[in-house]
Amino acid sequence: SIGAVSFVSCSIDDDLACGIAENIKDGDDITQINMNHNKIGTKGIKVLAESFKTLKNLTHLHLYGNPIDDDGFVVLFSALKDLKLLYFIDIRETKIGIRGLNSLSELLKSNSKLKMQGLTFNKDNIIALNQKKSLNLLLYFLYLQYLKL
Repeated sequence: SIGAVSFVSCSIDDDLACGIAENIKDGDDITQINMNHNKIGTKGIKVLAESFKTLKNLTHLHLYGNPIDDDGFVVLFSALKDLKLLYFIDIRETKIGIRGLNSLSELLKSNSKLKMQGLTFNKDNIIALNQKKSLNLLLYFLYLQYLKL
């Protein structure tokens, strides 16, 4: 039984992430994946997402500090929708924007148990939200965070 898989601060880039994705696919005994503080971007997370959706016992996913953008998050959150045991996602200090937040909103609607770890809005996120007049979306996510404390 594997349980937790941790690749924290291992300088994993998109190419390495693709290799990891192939090795974790269908890992029924994987419950936690920690890939905090790496260099996983859109290409890597898209391939990982395909593997993540096969991990039916996944409860925790840590992606803190990776340069994942909206394109990556849309694919990731779509892939996670059927993981009913998923309880916790950490996406702090990423490049999530409006499309990513909209996709996250859909994921949260499909999984009421899911908790987000301190969703961080950096200066670029707030500027993008402001330019798109999506302050309500920002307030909605802050409210969700408050409810899950």
